[in-house]
Amino acid sequence: VLADDPALTRRWTDAATGEAHEDCGTRFVFDSQLRTAARPPAAWPRVLADRWRERTVVVTSVAADPAAAARLEAAGVRVWRQETTRGARGWSEFAARCAAERISGVYLEGGAELLADARAAGAATYGFWYRSGADAAGAGWGGRVEWRFAQAVTERLGADTLTRGQFFP
Repeated sequence: VLADDPALTRRWTDAATGEAHEDCGTRFVFDSQLRTAARPPAAWPRVLADRWRERTVVVTSVAADPAAAARLEAAGVRVWRQETTRGARGWSEFAARCAAERISGVYLEGGAELLADARAAGAATYGFWYRSGADAAGAGWGGRVEWRFAQAVTERLGADTLTRGQFFP
């Protein structure tokens, strides 16, 4: 989130009218130390400050700065505090909270560290690997994550490639 400042929204154009649309489900930001809220609110990443901020949940550890959590909550961002945000214990806590909130599935977009941790904990079962034309040779963060799919499906999306499938256990 700090490196890319993603919107984490769904955007599309109506083919019939050409009208642009945007929508947002629940967005999760995994930030064990609340580094995303360390700056003044005017400098926060867009997921914490845009019109969808009330649909954003920051998953953090109980050791994170309570004042930063309070700033997020005052801005309308939800904060889920867990004993840990990583490893089997962290993913189990996250899954239990999602179940309690009636969230049955999560699309996880993240960097190599978060994705590798989710895979190692068995929390990620199906994967989508988008590679831009510039990354087609296998460079970039994707090369550091175990991307072995059972019955993989690969398709071209313009200059980009999407490979998807069930992860091998």
